[in-house]
Amino acid sequence: MFHLMNYLQNRKGRGQKGSVLALVLVMFLVGSSLCVILLQSSVSGMVTGKVYENKAAELYAADAGIEDARWIIKYDYLDTLLTSPGYKYYNFTSDWTYSTSELINGENVTITIENVWIPVDIPVPTEIEARTIVEAEKLIITSANGSSDYNIIITYFPEVGDNLDVESIGVWLPRGFHYVSGSSNLEALADNITVVSHAGNEAIIWNFTSEDFENLPGVNPADSPRVAEITFQLDSELSDNDPDTVAWITTSNVADIPFSWESDVKVYKATSIAGTTAIEAWMAKSETRLLSGGIAGDYVAAGNSLMTDDDNDDRREILHAESSANISSIPIDATVRAAYLYWTGWRNGVEFSDSCDNFNNWDKGDAWSLSSGEFRAHYNSGGDPARTITLNESVNLSGFVYGDVKVMWNQDEGGNLEGESSGPLYQDILWFAFSSDNGSSWGGNIKAFSNDNPDETFEYDVPGGYLTENFSMRFYIEGFSDSNEYCYLDNITITTSEMIPDTSVEFKVDGNQVYFGGGGTPTVGAEEIVADWSESMANTVGATPEGYSYVCFKDVTALVKAFSVKAPDPAINHPGNAVYTVGGVAADVMSIGFTPGQPSHLAHAGWSMIIIYTSSDTKGHSLYLYDTFMHSHTGENLDFDSDNQSGGTITRFLVPEPLDGEVNAAKMTVFVGEGDEVWNGDYLQFNGTTLWDGTISDGNDEANPTNCWNGMSVGMTAEGVDVDTFYVTWASGLLQPGHTTADIDIYTPQDEYNLIYIILAFRDETRTGGALSYLINE
Repeated sequence: MFHLMNYLQNRKGRGQKGSVLALVLVMFLVGSSLCVILLQSSVSGMVTGKVYENKAAELYAADAGIEDARWIIKYDYLDTLLTSPGYKYYNFTSDWTYSTSELINGENVTITIENVWIPVDIPVPTEIEARTIVEAEKLIITSANGSSDYNIIITYFPEVGDNLDVESIGVWLPRGFHYVSGSSNLEALADNITVVSHAGNEAIIWNFTSEDFENLPGVNPADSPRVAEITFQLDSELSDNDPDTVAWITTSNVADIPFSWESDVKVYKATSIAGTTAIEAWMAKSETRLLSGGIAGDYVAAGNSLMTDDDNDDRREILHAESSANISSIPIDATVRAAYLYWTGWRNGVEFSDSCDNFNNWDKGDAWSLSSGEFRAHYNSGGDPARTITLNESVNLSGFVYGDVKVMWNQDEGGNLEGESSGPLYQDILWFAFSSDNGSSWGGNIKAFSNDNPDETFEYDVPGGYLTENFSMRFYIEGFSDSNEYCYLDNITITTSEMIPDTSVEFKVDGNQVYFGGGGTPTVGAEEIVADWSESMANTVGATPEGYSYVCFKDVTALVKAFSVKAPDPAINHPGNAVYTVGGVAADVMSIGFTPGQPSHLAHAGWSMIIIYTSSDTKGHSLYLYDTFMHSHTGENLDFDSDNQSGGTITRFLVPEPLDGEVNAAKMTVFVGEGDEVWNGDYLQFNGTTLWDGTISDGNDEANPTNCWNGMSVGMTAEGVDVDTFYVTWASGLLQPGHTTADIDIYTPQDEYNLIYIILAFRDETRTGGALSYLINE
C-alpha cells in the first residue's frame, strides 16, 4: 500500500487527471482482495497457534511429571507415595502409577515408575530371589572410580565347605562412557570379553569357564572375607568422569548365590503422560547400601567419669554422685532417631566391708574395744548385752539366693583358751548370728571358733532365709574371762559370688530428672530408669581375682526427644542438644583381692550416650554399632571379634566414594572403662595404623599416640573413662571405596580395661543424577 500511494501521488503531480478514477477503482478491488486473503491467513494462524500452544502446555506438564518422579526417587518417597500397590524395592517386573494432585498447565498428568533390571546376561529375578541374595550379604559387589582405573570390588563371605566358581563378571556403563579395549586385569583370565549395546549405551561382560573365585585378581584365600578387585579404564565424552555404573557377577557351585549385582545403584524408568504427549526418562540413584549392622544418620557421642583420682596416686578413690556432659553440636533441624545410654562400673563383690578401725557401723557392748586397728573383746560382767556387737544398719541382700552371699572376716585369739570339752564354765567361744528383719528377731548362734589357734580367715554362706533387704548380723563372746584371754576381729565383709550390675540410675536432661512413667510415657520426676539389658564379667589382676565389672544399656530415645532443647520450629522434633546428667551408679573403690584394703587399679565408674540423628545436612551417613562387652588384660591385643586370634575385624559396612574436598573417610568413637594414664604404651590401630584420640598426656600426643586409654577424652570434665573419637582420613589410604572390612587392634602392654562399644560412621552422598536418556513421544 505504501508503494501504491506513492504511485498515485506521483501521477497526480503530473496533472494526469483522466486516469484517477480508474486507478481508484483498481485500488479498491486490489485492497478488497488483500483484506480477504489476510483475514483468512489470520484465522488459520490462530488455529495453528492454538495447536502449538496446547502441545507446549502438554510438553511442559509432562516434563513437570518427570521432575516430580525424580524428586520422589531422590528423597526416598517411593514407599510413601506408591501405595496401590505398595512399592517394592526388588520388584523388577511391575510398575507403579500415580497422578499429580493438581492440574499442570490445565492438564492431568499421570506418572509411571519402574525398577529397571540392568544385568544383561541374568534373567530378571523374582522379588523374593533378589531380596534373598542381597540381604544374605554373602556376595557383595560394588564399583568405584579410582585414581587412574575404574574398579569393581567383589567381597565374598564364604561358609564352611563353599567353593565358589565364577561364570561371568559384567558392568553396564551409562551414556557418554566407553570401555577401553584390553585395559582390564581380567584379560588373561577370561575366556572372552564382549561389549554389547545395552540400556542406552553399553555393557562389558568377561566370560569364564567356571573359574575359581580365589583366582580373581587381589584375592587372598586365607582372608575372610575374600576380596577381588577388577580394574579397567574408560573413555568419556563427558566432563563428569564419575559414572553411575552397575556391576554384576554370575557364579556356580554355591546354590544360594547364583549371582549378585550392585544394588547400591538403582536405575529407574519414569513415564509421564499429559494429554497426547508422553515423556520417557531413565535415571540412576546411587547411595551406599546399609548392610545388616547399619543405621542411617549421623551421630554424636558424649559421656563422663563418675569416679576420679583426687590425690594423684594413680588410683581412683572418689565415687561421685553424678556427672554431666553437654551436647550442643547437633543441627537444629535434626530429628533424633535413637539415643542409647550406657553406664559401667567396677564392683569388688562386697555388699558390706568394715576394716575395724572404728565402731561406726556397730552398736557395741562394753566387752568390745579397739586394739591396733582391730576389734578386741574380753569378758565383761554386764551380761549378754555387754558381750555383743550388732550392725547398726541393715544390708540389702534381696535378689540373691543361697550360695551367692558369704560373710567373712579375719580372726585371732590371745591367751590359753579352753574348748567346749572343758565344760560350760570354762569354754571360750566366738558366736555369730543372723537376722532377716534388722534385729527384730534372730537366728540361733553359730560358732566361729573356740579354743586356741583358730583359722585366720573365716567364711560362712548366708542361708537363703536371711537374704532380704533387712539383713543384719551380730557377734557374741562366751568366756574369755581369764586376764590374758582375748578375741580379735578384723576386715569384716559380706561378699557376693553373683556378679550383680546396678541396673537403675538417675537420668537428667538440663537438670530435670526424667524417667518412663506408665505405659512408657516420658515423665519428669525423681524416679530412676531401669536398664534394657546388662552384662557382667569377672576381673583379675594377673591370676588374682579382682571383683567384677558390668555394663548396662537403656534406650532413652523418647526421653531425649521429649526433653532436650527445643528447635526454633516447634513442628520439628527436639534435635537432642542438652546437658545430660547420669547419677546413682553403684561402684566400689576398695580392693579385697589383689591389694586388700587399698583402692583398686580396676576401680572405675562412668557413662556414655550416643545420639543418632538425621537432618538435611547429614542425610546419607551410614553408622555401624558394635557393643560387645569385653575385658582386656595386660599385654593383650584384645580379641575383638572372638575368633581366638589377636585383634579383631569389623565387617558388614560399605565405604562410599569420597566427595570433592572431603578430608575424613570415617570417624569412630570407642567407649572404654578404666584406662589409666600411669600405664602407657596402649593404642588403637586401624588397618595397621595408630590413630590419635585428640588428648595429650604422658606418652600420648598426635606424633606419638601410644597412651590413648588414659582415662581422659576431648570434652570430658573428669578423668576416669575414655569416650574417644578417632578420624580416618582419605589421605591415609586406610579405607577405599567399596571396602567392607577393617582390622582393629586394641593393645595394652600393662593396663587393664573394658571395651563397651565401638561406633563407626561413613559419610555417603546420595546421588540422583539427571536423566540417563530422555525420549518425547507425541
